[in-house]
Amino acid sequence: MADLTGVRVVRWERTYSPSGPIIRLAFTSPYTEAFATACAEVRALPLPERAWIPRERCWHLTIAGARALARRWPLVAQLLAAEDAGGREEQHRQQRGHPPAQSPVPADIAEAFALLCLTTSAPPELVAAARSVHASRAHPDAGGAHHAMVAVNTAADRALAWLARRSPVRSSVRAHV
Repeated sequence: MADLTGVRVVRWERTYSPSGPIIRLAFTSPYTEAFATACAEVRALPLPERAWIPRERCWHLTIAGARALARRWPLVAQLLAAEDAGGREEQHRQQRGHPPAQSPVPADIAEAFALLCLTTSAPPELVAAARSVHASRAHPDAGGAHHAMVAVNTAADRALAWLARRSPVRSSVRAHV
């Protein structure tokens, strides 16, 4: 497994293209060697499974490509696992007769998700993983600034609290109280 210490994922987003679902991936590192290693790991994927999109400044990976990358990059494995857990929860929610989890998003909540480089449909597990990724960069002991760490923690706390309020289990409990 390659040494990817210091590489931070700054964008992880599942979206859909005409050819099917894709993951948008962007990463950074203050260490040239680690960044070059991360780029080499992505370039090692077969061409149909990855593409660099200059105008978006990110990689587009097929789901198969992301899974292959996850075998060599533990953080990608963690993000995929958190995303898969959220997708299963959405399927269960719809099977129980609940509508899809889509509602108007307050501006401060949208800003919190944006700071974490997530969409508002991200599950709590992905919010926690994003907090970990951003905290590794923002923490004062890692060369970050105190105010940046506070911003990451505040954003993650707001996002998690908002997701908890939207949970169908909690909303059904409130409805019966």
